[in-house]
Amino acid sequence: MGLEPTTYGLQNRCSANWAMPATSFVITIISQKNFMSSDFVWPIIIFIEKLLRRIAMIRAIAPIFLLLISNIFMTFAWYGHLKFKSSALWAVILISWGIAFFEYCFQVPANRIGYSTYNAAQLKTIQEVITLVVFSFFSVFYLKEQFKWNYLVGFALIVLAVFFIFKKWWLWVNSEMWKVKSSLQD
Repeated sequence: MGLEPTTYGLQNRCSANWAMPATSFVITIISQKNFMSSDFVWPIIIFIEKLLRRIAMIRAIAPIFLLLISNIFMTFAWYGHLKFKSSALWAVILISWGIAFFEYCFQVPANRIGYSTYNAAQLKTIQEVITLVVFSFFSVFYLKEQFKWNYLVGFALIVLAVFFIFKKWWLWVNSEMWKVKSSLQD
């Protein structure tokens, strides 16, 4: 019993922009060789689709993980020297620069990988939220500073900014514009 592409619904199951064309390519190649009636082909197609979906998930999660590591290095490079106020400034600059090298070793790949899934504004927003979380832990546990309520309110406002940046406003705007156009035509 062979399944047809329309009944299986491959078009609705792929979340990445590039996963559907790749799956369609595989289906096209297989159908050109008249393998579509064979039952052994669909498990292969399903496997390829699942593999592509996992790659899409990795492309979405990997930048966040890499940015987290990058921000740990960045926070130590920028603020770690505050515990060593007696150290020479030139030594602190060189050490911070050396730590920043490792920050960039994670930050650059994070943005390269992330740009295939997120736009630049979304990547920057993710980076800022991660920075605030890492810095909050750093300031409390490393610098032994108190975390105050107004910091929490400020961070909550930044999380609200995340909502506005990641919300798909064009869908809402287009539907509202359609309602206006429809009401004008009536």
